[in-house]
Amino acid sequence: MALYRDGVGSDPGLKGVPGTYFPLRRGGKVTLYQDAHVDGSVQSFKLDRGLKYVQKDCWRDICDAIRQARRLIYIAGWSINHKVQLVRYGAKARDSFLGELLKSKSEEGVRVLLLVWDDPTSKSILGYKTEGVMQTHDEETRVFFKYSKVQVLLCPRSAGKGSWAKKEGETIYTHHQNSVIVDADAGIKRRITAFVGGLDLCRGRYDTPEHSLFSTLHTLHKDDYHNPNYKGSTVGCPREPWHDLHCRIEGPAAYDVLQNFEERWLRASKPRGLSKMSKFSDDVLLKVDRIPDILGITDARYSSEKDPEGWHVQVFRSIDSNSVKGFPKDLKEAASKNLVCGKNVLTDMSIHTAYVTAIRSAQHFIYIENECFLGSSYNWNDHKGLASTVTWLSIEGISGLSDEVWRDVMGYLRAVEELEVWNCEELLSLGEKEEENDNSGCNHLTSLKIMVLWGCKNLDRCSCPDNIESLTIGCCDSITCVSFPTGGCQKLKSLTIGFCDQLSGKELEKVLLSTSTSMLEVVWIYGWPNLKSVNELTKFIRLTQLKISNCRSIESFPADVLPTFTSLKRLTIVGCENMDVASFGLWPPNLGFLSIGCLKKPISQLGPQTFPASLVDLILRGASGEEDDVTSGSRLSHILPSSLTRLYLWNFESLETVSTGLQHLTSLQHLFISGCPKMNDLPETLLPSLLSLEIGGCTDEMKEKTSRRGSYWPCISYIPRVNIR
Repeated sequence: MALYRDGVGSDPGLKGVPGTYFPLRRGGKVTLYQDAHVDGSVQSFKLDRGLKYVQKDCWRDICDAIRQARRLIYIAGWSINHKVQLVRYGAKARDSFLGELLKSKSEEGVRVLLLVWDDPTSKSILGYKTEGVMQTHDEETRVFFKYSKVQVLLCPRSAGKGSWAKKEGETIYTHHQNSVIVDADAGIKRRITAFVGGLDLCRGRYDTPEHSLFSTLHTLHKDDYHNPNYKGSTVGCPREPWHDLHCRIEGPAAYDVLQNFEERWLRASKPRGLSKMSKFSDDVLLKVDRIPDILGITDARYSSEKDPEGWHVQVFRSIDSNSVKGFPKDLKEAASKNLVCGKNVLTDMSIHTAYVTAIRSAQHFIYIENECFLGSSYNWNDHKGLASTVTWLSIEGISGLSDEVWRDVMGYLRAVEELEVWNCEELLSLGEKEEENDNSGCNHLTSLKIMVLWGCKNLDRCSCPDNIESLTIGCCDSITCVSFPTGGCQKLKSLTIGFCDQLSGKELEKVLLSTSTSMLEVVWIYGWPNLKSVNELTKFIRLTQLKISNCRSIESFPADVLPTFTSLKRLTIVGCENMDVASFGLWPPNLGFLSIGCLKKPISQLGPQTFPASLVDLILRGASGEEDDVTSGSRLSHILPSSLTRLYLWNFESLETVSTGLQHLTSLQHLFISGCPKMNDLPETLLPSLLSLEIGGCTDEMKEKTSRRGSYWPCISYIPRVNIR
């Protein structure tokens, strides 16, 4: 195998790939890795000049580099799990658990910084904790290092303004940068060394080139088992292997990896709100250029240009000024750094530039193995027919996706059944105005059944095709019109509209008037300030789910027709601060789940209720428009049916005791109480049917009483799951 000396895009002057942020660096060394550990199954092979390529052990080398660091350890990752064991063979295995190793190094005086992706779906909301969609353990990592000298920043992709719900919808994506940066031995002094690639230090990544599926389930992978693609129990099923590449960079290019980390840290640690008064910002970053025993970038060459094992290295990345601090503010200076400017955002597109350069330079073959490969649109016009077989299309944050571009490509997407458009801010309309041709716009998408529009802040109108079965529109701040063909949306089964501030209530009325009463099953409406009435919903008696949340202009609800909704199983009415509660009394005969509260008057002022025997899951919320008068459970007993198996009490700020009012709930299995800061009393005898008891945000007195040493412990010790915090 001949040694490839110059690299893609190089010329005789060795200038590297043009149009990138970081230049080509000479005199470096790169160690290549395949998978986290080498078990001997990969053979070495000969290179030219008598050299031999020997596979190295990635995680063992990372572990050794961390152990040998004296000044700094900077780690960035999509997921960083403190429980990960980096070395699993030999004498060093015992002391190679990542969390304890980093704590130990920080106690030695080494600056340890972790930049971890912030998964917004893993937050604890009103006492209810979630692992997060991606199960990255970001909150677990933060808590583990909380009282140590290791400093952790949870870094979202975008720190934009907006409500928490908008942020949750807009930040479920991440920069997948995985790097470990340390100072390493360079003789008398130290030099920066960086590990970069696809192996983040988290669960499920430890693997060998053998990629065993069953044989290591009770040994190497006993406590490192991650099968997110299996539904239900994963016991006995094969583990999901992880194959990826990684590298170790030594020499000047490692300082570019360090600069990337510093720029991201400065942006992520930028003080906001009350935190502006604190000094936690860039102070924690070491000024490497001021540390005498660390070589500067100009002195950090690892090898000479004549060294046959020497490398010329260039670092590429894809990132913008929303995620880094340090880009030039002057546009001319930014252009000299090869940064692209659009909508006041500077973007480093060097990965894209390198991809295009490499592909265009290919003369014999192109081999691509990349989980997240994004191709160039170069010569797209010659291959538009390829889109005719696409059935699912998701578009996210595409710069340049204008109305004209959208109309041009829609004709090639006739097979698309599911369409998602996320955060495309240049898109003004999806389809044409109502008075224009019904066969234009989205009606070219004749197979479309499911459409999601989210975070398209400048979208003014949307025209839907007649086959649409599920429509979701959220966080589209400028949308004013949603239209359908002349025949209406006769196949619509699910409708979700939320946080569309400019959309008038008449648009909902128009949509519902054109919808078949025998088809619509699910309606979710939330964060719609201009919606004043939902009376048009009364004719849709086949609804199975109805959710109305945070619609402050609705004053009444047609509760008298609820008994006719024989198919309704789940009902949510919360956060409508002007809605009167007096009309509620009769309910759908097959209702199984009800969430209600945060209305005009306290929930305790509901009159006698006729709940069906099918109601087993009930959420009651305080924080009404008027002052809350619920001080004890007895104030709620008349609206608690004996059929309940699960009860949530949230945000009753005056609630002090539940000693009375719950005794008749003989089937209750799960009791959750959160946001009740005054509660300090439990009944002497709780229900024997309870399987779990959770109380969040309670007083220190309550925590003490319910501890294993407290007076209430004998009363609750029989419950299998108790969580008091």
